[in-house]
Amino acid sequence: MKLINIFFIYTLCLFACLTQVSAQKSDETIIWKALKDEVRRNMDSLNLKNGPKTCFISVTLDNINSISINSELGSLVQSNENKARSLSYRLLVGSYKLNDENFMGLNNNPTPHLDPEALPIDNDYNGIRRTFWAVLDNSYRTATKNYLEKIESLKKKESEGTSIELPDFSEAPAVVSKEVGM
Repeated sequence: MKLINIFFIYTLCLFACLTQVSAQKSDETIIWKALKDEVRRNMDSLNLKNGPKTCFISVTLDNINSISINSELGSLVQSNENKARSLSYRLLVGSYKLNDENFMGLNNNPTPHLDPEALPIDNDYNGIRRTFWAVLDNSYRTATKNYLEKIESLKKKESEGTSIELPDFSEAPAVVSKEVGM
C-alpha cells in the first residue's frame, strides 16, 4: 500500500512538471509567433508615402519573475511575487549604406520609448502583437523623420561642395536568437 502511494505521488509530480513545461512551451510559442508576424509585417509593408523602407529590426523581450520573502525569528512575515516584461528594440530605415542612425538634426526626433506598463503580462497573441505594432510603428515614424532630415542635410552639404562616402551600417547575415530561461 505504501509503495502504491509513493508511486501515485511520483506520477502526480511528474505530470505536474510536464504540464508546466508544456504550458511554458505554449506561452513561448505565442510570444514568438506574435513577434515574427509583426516583424514580417513591418519589413514587408510598413511604409509612409515617400518614406524609406525598414532595413533592420531588432527586438528583445525579457520575462521577469521576482520573489521577495521576509522572515523574522523563523516565521514568515511577508512574501511577494511580481511578474513583469521588458521590451527593447531597434529599427532602422533606409539602407545599410544610408539610414537614420548617427544623425541629430534641428528637430532632434528622439527614438520613442515604451511605457513598461503597456506590455501585457498575459500571453495573449493579439495583445502582445498590438504592443509590438505600436512600438515599431512609432519607431518607424520617428526614424523616417530623422532619415528625411538627414537626406536634406546631406544634399545641402553636397551643394556646398562637401561629400561624405562612409556607409552608416555594415551588412551581415541575419541572426535569429531565441533564448529560453528557466
